[in-house]
Amino acid sequence: MYDREFKRDAYFALGVREVWLVDIEEKNVEVCRARGAGALVRDTVEWRVPQAESRHMLELAGIFAGIE
Repeated sequence: MYDREFKRDAYFALGVREVWLVDIEEKNVEVCRARGAGALVRDTVEWRVPQAESRHMLELAGIFAGIE
């Protein structure tokens, strides 16, 4: 809860553009691009490199593989 409410908003106040809240128990990621609730992702997270044309797709199944 601390990460979701206080730290996320503190990062945005410092100029961070995107915050990922990783839930290893539920094997998902909440991608926040503004204050408030973000988008819940269960399959693939798209990471856009700031100030570049580069995008990377991260498959969560591979990242969470082996986590019980």
